[in-house]
Amino acid sequence: MMFENKVWHFIKKNKLLYENETIVIGVSGSVDSLTLLYFLAQNAGKMKWQLIVAHVDHMFRKEESQKDLEFVAEHCKKLDVTFEGIQINVPEIIRQSNKNGQQAARDCRYTFFQDVMSKYQAQKLVLAHHLDDQAETMIMNLTREVSSSGKLGIPVQRRIESGTLVRPFLCVSKAEIEAQCNKLGLFPRIDSSNEKLTYTRNRFRKHVIPFLKNENPKALNHFSAINTLLSEDDAFLQELAKQEFEKLKLEKKQDAYLLDLKAFRMLKKPLQRRILPLILNSLTSLKHFSFSSVHIGLILALVEDSHPSRTIQVDENFYVMKSFEQLLFCFESKIYPNYEEFLIVPGKTLLPNGDVILTELLESFEDSGDLSECLIPVAYLPLKVRNKKNGDKIVIQNLSGRKKLKKVLLEQKIPVYLRNHWPVIVTNGLSEEEILWVPNLVRAKMLNNEYQEKTFVKLTFLTSTYLGGANNGNSQ
Repeated sequence: MMFENKVWHFIKKNKLLYENETIVIGVSGSVDSLTLLYFLAQNAGKMKWQLIVAHVDHMFRKEESQKDLEFVAEHCKKLDVTFEGIQINVPEIIRQSNKNGQQAARDCRYTFFQDVMSKYQAQKLVLAHHLDDQAETMIMNLTREVSSSGKLGIPVQRRIESGTLVRPFLCVSKAEIEAQCNKLGLFPRIDSSNEKLTYTRNRFRKHVIPFLKNENPKALNHFSAINTLLSEDDAFLQELAKQEFEKLKLEKKQDAYLLDLKAFRMLKKPLQRRILPLILNSLTSLKHFSFSSVHIGLILALVEDSHPSRTIQVDENFYVMKSFEQLLFCFESKIYPNYEEFLIVPGKTLLPNGDVILTELLESFEDSGDLSECLIPVAYLPLKVRNKKNGDKIVIQNLSGRKKLKKVLLEQKIPVYLRNHWPVIVTNGLSEEEILWVPNLVRAKMLNNEYQEKTFVKLTFLTSTYLGGANNGNSQ
């Protein structure tokens, strides 16, 4: 099949390009991108396309890359195609950000492509990746790590911020493109960095791909077919994962999620692996964080861990916490700091997590037994509220001896992410600090109806809605 027919068949089969579209073409001046430019330019008239070429000089190769820019601009002038070029000092960006060189260049390149698309309101970004690139990418990904979703290769098309990225040359090999380039009488630019074996992709290109072609001339087509099958399977599973994600009805509080592990464990592993990125990417502050299969694997291990309480750090300030049958996804900033303050009596005291303690003075009372309320003799004033401290113990009503507060919280199945910040009411009016009440959970033994004090402080605990507030406790 002739080169042009082969590419057109691929475009139509995958619905990559349509009539009357505005198309941005990424052109470096290489044999691949230059051939792509001429293919699209030769068909622009009959398809009524508006073509814009976008070229980025990453300034890695100084005068050489400057000449690449001038070369592409000249071809655009010859073809009467709009040219948008830019020089970006990527080496300086790498120095300041400590980013990987190739990643930094890619980020700058794609940002510029999207800017050009927005400027011209283009529907498509077209790039010249081909079958050799596909095989290289798949083998490199297998060598490094497998994607959590099962993806291996380069997608034929994908949605981007400003439209759709398409790759119409993913049906032809490098050799076929070079033959077409020669047929057109073109003399592309040669990037000297492509010869450097310090780059991983160059090593695969120089050593691995030729070996595979020698073993089987149709190896590249087999890789492409495998990628197509995997992509189709993944698209199907992704759709199922989205449906199951909606059914899970995660409890979202501000910028955190609570996941019911019982429901999550009922799903098959392929769906679990795809739902976790949906959860992570739903958190607004994580939209630009790249989650790898390593992150997903760590979270799945946490789900399967027999220990009831574990925490893992996924990113610099992002944590996933397991507590019994719940999984909390949150940022460190959402895990409240230590606090200690005097209660306003009478009045309202607001705690760091949004909980409220109301206080009023009473001359008489009737104890309802509701542990969200407590009556404390005024002799114990002033009162403080603070979070739990290591070694805290309390003398509980109807029990003998002191009990560790840590054990109380564990027995009441208070989630691990709430324990260290659960409010504790203490007296500052005795010779030493004494815990009088742990809202919703327990009261101290000294507070009972036999006490002869005539004036009391009534405390009422109102929980916030954030992360379920403190309503997770059970009466004792």
